[in-house]
Amino acid sequence: MSFLCRPKKTLFFLLVLFGFFFASEVQAATWYVDTATGNNTNAGTGWDAPVAQMVRAQALAANGDTIMVKSGTYVEPTTAGGSTGNIFFSKAIAWIADDGSGGAGSVIVRAASTANSTVAAFIGTAVQSWTGFTFDGQGTIPFVMLGQTAPQSNKTWTNVTFKDGTAAGQLLRFYSTPGGTNNVCNNCVFTGTGATGVRSDATPVVLNNPTFSMTTSGAVGVSLSTNLINGSIITGGTATLTGT
Repeated sequence: MSFLCRPKKTLFFLLVLFGFFFASEVQAATWYVDTATGNNTNAGTGWDAPVAQMVRAQALAANGDTIMVKSGTYVEPTTAGGSTGNIFFSKAIAWIADDGSGGAGSVIVRAASTANSTVAAFIGTAVQSWTGFTFDGQGTIPFVMLGQTAPQSNKTWTNVTFKDGTAAGQLLRFYSTPGGTNNVCNNCVFTGTGATGVRSDATPVVLNNPTFSMTTSGAVGVSLSTNLINGSIITGGTATLTGT
């Protein structure tokens, strides 16, 4: 009798084992944000129950998830990030604006306080991407988007606009510690006030078809340290390039 039962026991064991591994394969989730109709008490798991703020969606999300952000202007609460408050992108998340269409300008992101030194900050080597956003310094913030926690690697911006830092500021600034890699801007726009569109003293960056329309007198599109000029790539567009 025990011999006859053994195949059933073996099959049962295999099914349990398979179920365990299947359950352990956590699928990446998608979260939804809508400043007009959302509420931070919502689940955030669909357009029928979106949260209201990007920082709330990030709190709900896990590394590897995607966050969809509906068209609108997002004045996000400031959170601790370095020495001053800013919107702090701390997880490995794909951020997509305007229902996934990725059209530049449909989602405008601003800091709650114009006294901050940045609108948004990104960190370290986490795989992070932004598609279709506009980060707006409103002419009062020196660094519209700033890299923190060096080295910065694996960052991708597509159809993103960086605009209106201070007249002496930088619209996209990489932290000055060497070692970063795999940072790419695709079809990004650097516009309005600011002394520099993109500045990096230590991290190579690839700029595919950038647009620079800086209005500050003497503004520079790209400022790279001398050792980075050969390691960085600029394709298409027109930029004034300097080695700092």
